[in-house]
Amino acid sequence: MELTTHLTIIGKAKHINGKPAVKCRCDCGSVVVLLERRVRTGKRRTCGCKMRTHGLTGTPEFNAYRSMVDRCANRKHKHYGRYGGRGISVCQEWLDDPRKFVEHIGPKPSKRHTVDRINNEGDYEPGNVRWASEHEQKRNTSRNRWIEAFGRRMVITDWSNETGLDPHLIRYRIETLGWPAEKALNPKRHRAGRPKKMLTFQGKTMCLADWAKQIGVTPAAITLRMKVTDSVAEILRPANPGIKLGESSDG
Repeated sequence: MELTTHLTIIGKAKHINGKPAVKCRCDCGSVVVLLERRVRTGKRRTCGCKMRTHGLTGTPEFNAYRSMVDRCANRKHKHYGRYGGRGISVCQEWLDDPRKFVEHIGPKPSKRHTVDRINNEGDYEPGNVRWASEHEQKRNTSRNRWIEAFGRRMVITDWSNETGLDPHLIRYRIETLGWPAEKALNPKRHRAGRPKKMLTFQGKTMCLADWAKQIGVTPAAITLRMKVTDSVAEILRPANPGIKLGESSDG
């Protein structure tokens, strides 16, 4: 970034009357578009606010505000691609007056808290921002899967903790089996939604329980064999050498 008096140049802008223009952030917090030559020569030193005192300079809330604006407006910011580059912006009301932002979000709870968007795909605007810890922000990313059920909306990890179901099982039920959310989150269906492990040998495909019955061993024995060898013939070796695969072990 290039600092000139109270203005910080944060990017190029469309020409004004055919003359080069730049987007600037004023120390008061406002973002404006000005003629590049006037800014660089010092003829324009502020956004026009004459640096009215808003009482926020140096406060944690104002520092968070400036970082928020930079992420969305400064193409040179290291995280611009995740914010401004994705079309995320700060509402004009807050760009014009940082006090409106602070009035809306309130005091910063601690040094560990930063500005978070409740809807990760939405802008920084009234109703969509809050102070959140790093742990809370990690949960609120576009990579997390949110599920709405029973009148609530939570990420899979939270539903897993509440229901006792494995998160992979919940995802499998919803994304692969196509189950409705409330059915997928029903602990009583724990066994019904779990995919069976299948083995194919000599052109025949069966689940472990059926193979175990066929060769006269327990499913647990087959599972143990699978951990020590990749040979399907060895995994399905009958307990009784006289048993031939394809024949029942029930005598």
